[in-house]
Amino acid sequence: MVPEQTTTLRLPSSIMGINEVNQALREIDLIEDQVMQRRIYQAEINNSTAGVLSVSNSLSELAASNGLDLDDGAMRSKLKSVLSDIKKHAPVIHVGLARESTNAELIPIVDWMRSNLHPNTLLHVGLQPDIIGGCTIRTPNRYYDFSLKRHFETARIALLTKIKAL
Repeated sequence: MVPEQTTTLRLPSSIMGINEVNQALREIDLIEDQVMQRRIYQAEINNSTAGVLSVSNSLSELAASNGLDLDDGAMRSKLKSVLSDIKKHAPVIHVGLARESTNAELIPIVDWMRSNLHPNTLLHVGLQPDIIGGCTIRTPNRYYDFSLKRHFETARIALLTKIKAL
């Protein structure tokens, strides 16, 4: 008897957070609908080809990086169950930034977190304009403040103590 291997899935950088995982899950459901429609139309028009499946760039990148064939129903259902597990159990790190960031700016952060923390780390990015610059990072049990606001507050205390010493 061969021990059952746990399924590992390499998430591409374009799937950064829960929203992108949800989008991939919805897209897999849409592919299932497309396949069903293809079967119905093929039966009606005597088995001629009904077209190619349409998928987003992030889902096609996910399939390509993991060697998955989205035309195979068993692979789609396996992918759907693995993505559901990732959605439920992957570590989520909340990052607060002073301004909105582009995907190109966030991809190196996601890549670093996935290579150093956990391969399925998901990022939840929020906007916190009051931090002026830098970022805040929140995990389930820690909070890190790398903002200019905190830096200015600590510098203010040091400046006030030096002024009082004069």
